[in-house]
Amino acid sequence: MKRGLLIVNLGTPDAPEPVSVGRYLKQFLMDKWVIDIPWLFRWFFVHVLIVPKRKHASAEAYQKIWTNRGSPLLFYLRDLEQRVQALIPEIKVASAMRYGNPSIQVGLDRLSDCDEIVVFPLYPQYAESSTRSSQEEVLQRNAGRKKITFVKDYFEHPAFIASFAEVIAPVLDAERPDHLLMSFHG
Repeated sequence: MKRGLLIVNLGTPDAPEPVSVGRYLKQFLMDKWVIDIPWLFRWFFVHVLIVPKRKHASAEAYQKIWTNRGSPLLFYLRDLEQRVQALIPEIKVASAMRYGNPSIQVGLDRLSDCDEIVVFPLYPQYAESSTRSSQEEVLQRNAGRKKITFVKDYFEHPAFIASFAEVIAPVLDAERPDHLLMSFHG
């Protein structure tokens, strides 16, 4: 039995330009798990009120973080995929974005020769707008063809906490802040 691992992150636009950002925002915000209102109202808010205004400001923000490798969220995801593949060569590894590219369909297609797929969302806590939405997309795209297992919430897992502590410790030692505020947002 061949096993696959699909690493899923939330998403990023294809380019830091208003057209690409608008396309990404529409895909993201039209998801019923992100904005939980009836479709017609959601369509109006997203297509008429939100995206026409936000795509320009958001594109400017993306331009500030975009690099010659592209979107940091995407190239770090690809780097992670390569590192995980090197660590577990007996399992085929692919990555995907819930919104944007590479899509979950592309990730599943890359694992089409696998009998079983483990889906690892890069969201340590459960939220309908990320975890549930990703799970629903995987299940819809898979349509019962492969055995799918989802990694559940892991925000309390000792290894996850230890990895955060390892990254944060040098900053805390150097900066000595009064408070530390952590967010699991995107």
